[in-house]
Amino acid sequence: MSVVTPVRRLSSLLVFLLVSRTLFAGENVWTTNGPPGSITALEVHSGIVFAGSLLIDRTVGFRSATEDTTWIEVGELPVLWSISDFLFDPLDPARIYAAASSYTAFESRIYRSEDQGLVWREVASFGGLVLDLAAPAGPPGVLYAATSSCRKASCTAEVQKSVDFGVTWVSRRDGLAGPFITTIAVDPLDPNRVYAGGNAGVFVSSDSGEHWSAVNSEPTCFSVLALAIRPSDGAVFAGAGSVSGFGLNRFSCGGVYRSTDAGKSWSAIALAGAYVTSVAIDAADPRTVYAGASLVSLSGLGGVFRSDDGGETWAPFRAGLPSGGVTHLVIDSSGRTLHAAATGGHVFDIEVVPGERPPILLPKDRQTRTLPARP
Repeated sequence: MSVVTPVRRLSSLLVFLLVSRTLFAGENVWTTNGPPGSITALEVHSGIVFAGSLLIDRTVGFRSATEDTTWIEVGELPVLWSISDFLFDPLDPARIYAAASSYTAFESRIYRSEDQGLVWREVASFGGLVLDLAAPAGPPGVLYAATSSCRKASCTAEVQKSVDFGVTWVSRRDGLAGPFITTIAVDPLDPNRVYAGGNAGVFVSSDSGEHWSAVNSEPTCFSVLALAIRPSDGAVFAGAGSVSGFGLNRFSCGGVYRSTDAGKSWSAIALAGAYVTSVAIDAADPRTVYAGASLVSLSGLGGVFRSDDGGETWAPFRAGLPSGGVTHLVIDSSGRTLHAAATGGHVFDIEVVPGERPPILLPKDRQTRTLPARP
């Protein structure tokens, strides 16, 4: 587990590495150059995009060349394993984490790279499923994992926490409910406040994940798939969606929700009834918010939607995307380039050229921002 493994011989970690260039992304139109397969994880930092993909008969990793649009195979996972998330260390962008899970054996592994993904080391393994990773801006070495502990047909929501760069993990369940925690996010200006979302709604911890409290009462079927926190004012955006019915795929309680009081109350602000998989906030202009949806309704198209006014109004932002919808959506720190994973496969990229974005509004800093009252 502690042996350093070159990425080209990586047999237990699936990685796609794409060095993003303006050449690859269409200007105000989504374009793609692959890779094949169903994308299971997507992350970006400083123009570098990582993605995991699952093929029909195998799980394969690729790395795109920097000079053209070709992809190079770099590794593969065992059968029935998949990458669930990538995470860039907020204090050291050369350090990257990856979580992989087996949905048949209910086991997970944590990998770490210290050189932007060229060499990976497996640093931990434990029972259960890891669905998302998060880290505060400080102190160093702290990680959170949205997990589920499953035995036979019974699963229990939990959050795993590490304070030693992912080597050892401790389960934190106090106050959590439901079978799964699917997403986790740390307040960017208050590292003690952590949000977790899952089948039973949203939970918040004000003591660095040690204890949790439910912070939503409506809707009662609030199944949360994505969380994003706006650093300018602490507003929390949630992407939600649930499916019920016997073969009818009846969607309920989906859409984009927003809380401006640390999760005490929520307002449905967009895409009512949709299955919203991702929410991304433009770091350069926090008024610009994007949402990715796999389906908007039983007959409606999914895709990417954008708000230029902090979530008050929304419009489709999917020119060039296939009609099947989006499973993952990430935005670079510049706010200029977005990357989306389509439900039918491939990573799509778009460059938002100057003139197509609203004027930049710089977020407030630590001294001027007023934090919402904690629950």
